[in-house]
Amino acid sequence: MLAHESGVRCLSLAVCQTGHTVQDIAMLRAISYLAQRYLPDCADHVFPVFHQFMGAFPTRRLDADALILRGAMAAKAGGAVKVINKTHQEAYGVPSLDANISGILLSKTVNSWILDLIQAGAEKIEEELHWQLEEVDALLAPILDSPDLLQATCAAFANGRLDVPFSASRYAQARVIPMRAPDGAIRIFDFGNLSIPHRVRQRHRHQLDIVIDEDLFTRLEADIMWFCRNNATAEITPSGNAEPQLAFQAS
Repeated sequence: MLAHESGVRCLSLAVCQTGHTVQDIAMLRAISYLAQRYLPDCADHVFPVFHQFMGAFPTRRLDADALILRGAMAAKAGGAVKVINKTHQEAYGVPSLDANISGILLSKTVNSWILDLIQAGAEKIEEELHWQLEEVDALLAPILDSPDLLQATCAAFANGRLDVPFSASRYAQARVIPMRAPDGAIRIFDFGNLSIPHRVRQRHRHQLDIVIDEDLFTRLEADIMWFCRNNATAEITPSGNAEPQLAFQAS
């Protein structure tokens, strides 16, 4: 909005893969809705961009490639026009040239019509999109109603009405604590001072559906390492049951 006030009429708005497909698709689709609502004069030139998973990556190539492909599929379904690609070497440091090429080619496979046969639940995406738009409106409306957007933004961070979890910036209170729900979606455990309506907060609490009977740091660490189960437990579901493994034979 500040860029728009300064005359910018072509914008790329990026979001990062959460790892929960419905949430990721809805998040990307929300960009176009919000562009129509807040930037109607240039909505056709607001482009959704998707960063593949920015968190701790699995060490096994099989799992890393699966996470990359999952992100690419969410990007396509959500309408992203550009994807910031990851590689199977993310867990080990700076990836090689070959690893980067491999990651890009793997992601490009989602442009095949064959993968269009795999569809995420439309109703769940629409429901998630509805709640995401309501959350954005609740956060932004008080700021956008102000005659001075810049000052209102600074004031919102000062009083915690806008906040960033785990922020290293002294200008953010960092009181907000996100947490993964049992289905892998990211919800808010502690809203800090965010101006989120009670009904929305209740939805987050209901979907978390957990009783914290362990150290909070231990819980957050497990969330951060969500995709990094070691090889000994890689085939174990959250419920503790082993998943059936496919056997492959060359024809």
